[in-house]
Formats: sequence, structure tokens, C-alpha cells
Amino acid sequence: MKPRTLTIYRILTLVGALLIAVALGLGIALVDMNRTATSTSPSPGRPASYDEDGLQQVDWGYWKSVNPDIVAWISIPDTNVDAPVVQAKPDDPTYYLTHDVRRHWNVYGAIYLDAACTQGMDSPNLVVFGHHMNDGSMFSQVAEYSSKEFALEHRSIVIQTPAWSRVFHCEGCAVVSGDEQSKRTEFSSQEDFGLYRSKRLAACGMRLDGGAAKQVEQMLTLVTCSYHHSDNERSIVYAS
Repeated sequence: MKPRTLTIYRILTLVGALLIAVALGLGIALVDMNRTATSTSPSPGRPASYDEDGLQQVDWGYWKSVNPDIVAWISIPDTNVDAPVVQAKPDDPTYYLTHDVRRHWNVYGAIYLDAACTQGMDSPNLVVFGHHMNDGSMFSQVAEYSSKEFALEHRSIVIQTPAWSRVFHCEGCAVVSGDEQSKRTEFSSQEDFGLYRSKRLAACGMRLDGGAAKQVEQMLTLVTCSYHHSDNERSIVYAS
């Protein structure tokens, strides 16, 4: 082989090796991104444990060490909803739209309590958001509460915090325009709160018996995107 030909051959070989290395690097990066985007469960080596009712036995010490913003755990039996709930700071209220519970950038985001709930998990209206993902994860199944059959079969929504645990019961679901501004987290009195709750339940397209008549001090509001009629609508589930 002539010297000039040999030089060109070596250059081509080097370029080929570099292209292979870049391709391998991109492949590894894509695998890591996918792992991050789909992971909301405990890290490897820390398997989840469940009680006799099938509910997560939350290791609060561990999860608080992962992220101090974790304020609760939400479980809806017989669905994919079984995850931590975080709450962002008021100066960056939409942070968890694009970050997961480990505070990594993530298109899946996290399930989060509205930053406007100034009393945290003791707020009168616990407004909790989650994305509607095409793979059925996060809050995708929350959009199914517009079906009365689904709501009756999944009426119980379990919220656990470091201080208390409670089963909320679905009372209604409304499908509204994404532009509608109906959320409230602060109330001047118990009467004001009760009036707001009654109006929201009355506006629900799907209602379950017995909800509006109850006198309650706290309600749970789950919010996700839904695509029943358009790309700009929300499913809002009310429970107490």
C-alpha cells in the first residue's frame, strides 16, 4: 500500500471509530433518558412494600431524603396511580410540570400539590395535578372518572402524609375547557368553602349520589388533561 493511500486509510479508520463512539454514546444517553422518564418508583435495591390492603407502606425517611418537597403519597387502588406527591415553591409553582420527584428534568413531570395550597396537606382544597401520558402513567386514568362506571369501581382515593392517612371518596367529575378558571384554594369561612364545593359538584357532568349533601372540612381535587372532545380540556375529579 502506498504511503498516501495508507494515510487516507488511517484517517477513514479513525473517523469511522469516532462515529461509532458517538453513536454508542447517544444510545446510552437515550436509554438513560427513557429510564428517567418512566421511573417514579423507589431506586433499585429499595423495593416497595405494601400492606394487606395493597397500599404502599411509605418510607418517609427515605423519600424525604430523596426530595424534601414530597408532602404526600397518592394511591387509587386497581389503577396505575401510586406515587409521591410533591409541592413546588410559590416562586416557581409549575416546576414539577417538567421535573420528576428526584428533581430531574422529565417530560413526565411529577404529581404535585398546587403551590397555592398555602397550608400544604392541611389546606381545605387539596388541588393535585398530574400529566395525562399516552402510556397510561401518571394521571392518565384520572380522566376516566368522567365515566360513572369507572368512578363507582374506583371511588376510593387514598392520601397518606407523614402526619395522617385518609380515604377520600369520588363525588363527581367535570370535563372543562383548559381556559376555565374555577380553582380556589383559600376561603373566608367554612360557609364560603361549602358554597364553593356545592357549586363545583353541581357543575359536574358525572355525579355520584350522596356527595353534595355531606358537610366536610376538606376536599380533594384531582386535575389532568383530557381529550374527550378537544386538545384543550381538563378532567377535574372532586372527592371528600
